[in-house]
Amino acid sequence: MRKEVRPFLGAGDSDMRRLVLSWLVLAVTCSSLVGLTFASVAASETGAPPMTTAAVRGTNLSINYPKDWLEANIPMSVTALRSYLKQYPRWGQLMGIGTTASDKDLRNVIKEIRSTRRFLAADMNGDGDNVVVSEERGPWWKGLGEWRTVAAMSARSTNSTVIDDGETTVGSHPAFWHLEQYPASDGGDYYGYMEVRTGKGRTVSIAITVDTNSRTTAEAIMHSVVSA
Repeated sequence: MRKEVRPFLGAGDSDMRRLVLSWLVLAVTCSSLVGLTFASVAASETGAPPMTTAAVRGTNLSINYPKDWLEANIPMSVTALRSYLKQYPRWGQLMGIGTTASDKDLRNVIKEIRSTRRFLAADMNGDGDNVVVSEERGPWWKGLGEWRTVAAMSARSTNSTVIDDGETTVGSHPAFWHLEQYPASDGGDYYGYMEVRTGKGRTVSIAITVDTNSRTTAEAIMHSVVSA
């Protein structure tokens, strides 16, 4: 199950605003999940698996994800979270945290969930393909040109190749997205990333990681994001 740390550098006050692509991180290590994004393919396209729909907590967005993936329901107390990780050890692997983690580390995980993380679903029966939704605050992009420049920087930092990108809308909300592959020459995993401007100073990010055989799944998930 491949889950590397890979920041996406965005435009911001310091010109190095980090938009985290993970659901859960240990604050002491700042490690994150990696994500993927979409190309314009409908969820019903041949090759996309059966989907289910979920509301994204704290936003007016919804998203589809494969029915055989498991949506996370992370408890908000240290004791309950430790028990949850014992019950679902694959979540611990995906999150990079185990049942032997300190109470401090578990509290940091809970704090991260409460502050920015909005949704996570993953293939617990497979290799950990996942979709992550987070909410960040900060300035918006100046345009598609800036988005492409930063996406290319991010891809180069991990020997990835951007293979598709674009500007779109989700309901009335402006959005940007890109799809990349690591490494493209070896038919590696697909990553993607999308940002939706949901309000003044508010951005929802959608990140997906899937294996080399699941590009259509990634595209279908990202294409499914809608505004209620």
